[in-house]
Amino acid sequence: MVTNVLDVYDPIFYAQEALSHLQNTLGIANRVHRGFDAERKTFNQGSIISIRRPSKFSVQDAPGTADNTVTDSVDITLDQWKTVKFEMSDKELAYTGERIIAEHINPAAYAIADKIDADGHALTDGMAATYLQPAGTLAPSDLVNMRKKLRDQGVPMDNNIHFGLDTQSEADLLKDSEFNQHQGAGLEGVAVQNSGLLARKYGINLFPANNAGVTYTPGTAVDGGDRLLDVNSGAGFPIGTKTIVCTLATTTETVLIGDQIQFAGHDNFYTVSATATASGADITLILKEGLQVAVADAEVITLNGNVTQTAATVIPMFHKNWAALAFARLPDYEGRFKDANIASIQDPLTGLAIRARMYYVGGSSAVEVALDVLYGWKELDSMFGCKMITA
Repeated sequence: MVTNVLDVYDPIFYAQEALSHLQNTLGIANRVHRGFDAERKTFNQGSIISIRRPSKFSVQDAPGTADNTVTDSVDITLDQWKTVKFEMSDKELAYTGERIIAEHINPAAYAIADKIDADGHALTDGMAATYLQPAGTLAPSDLVNMRKKLRDQGVPMDNNIHFGLDTQSEADLLKDSEFNQHQGAGLEGVAVQNSGLLARKYGINLFPANNAGVTYTPGTAVDGGDRLLDVNSGAGFPIGTKTIVCTLATTTETVLIGDQIQFAGHDNFYTVSATATASGADITLILKEGLQVAVADAEVITLNGNVTQTAATVIPMFHKNWAALAFARLPDYEGRFKDANIASIQDPLTGLAIRARMYYVGGSSAVEVALDVLYGWKELDSMFGCKMITA
């Protein structure tokens, strides 16, 4: 009897539909480097996989020496196992497959996509560049200024620059004549008035990101003005240094992971990679990226542009190779369970994988359906990202 109930619907069909909807719904996750391990069939939470990393090459005087063509790899821990479960009664089981897809499978896949994107946006705190948006609405000049930040950090200006818009920034640009009128954007500008979809602008791919606009709170060292005074080293610090000793105005301040520091007269921002607390009059900061320019003793430091110590909105601009997202196929147990039908599928091109399970719950005379995914995020190069902070 149980088998007959479960055979009404094929979990492979639901897995395929969920995979398709998931792929179309992902925001930031669709715009970063994606990888998977094609050799192994299934994985479990906590597994570590090695994915191919985008190559970097050096230019030499000819004839030069050939770079090693063996593609570099990066390890990613599959630490995120997320699921959505729902119950279908006998009455709902009588509906058509199309109705169940529309009312249950698609919303479940959307919820999973939203969580995957949220985890990706959580990485934006570590982006190497910071752009402090002037007060007011988002303007085309803000996009240009952020693009400059990325160029200054050596990011290639190819077709892989993306900007994830929160609801307010999207509304600001939709109302701007450079985006919605013929004289500002040609035929694409006219089309925006009908579709509400912003076209590529200044070499930047604009997309609505459900989780853009995450809240960022800086450390207390910025509270009340510039309390992070200057570099405390008689010899200064050379290029490449990641540990910087600084002097504070008070002895009770903290600098948090994701805070940005800048040295007087330098264009570069540097991201703090570890929480730091004052010890006496000094505080030791660990930078995610080494110094791009040497700094001298007593060189003045600013933190987060000296914004006030309040929560701020973060909106990211990034190159595809800023971060990587890896999926893995969960086990389907190959029919070993009589009271459950399980299907696990993976897209061979993107690596996106999802599992669908159907099992009968006798006590409630219903069938439960579960969709679950296993994935992991990792930052590849913080220099390939710029976060816009709007206080």
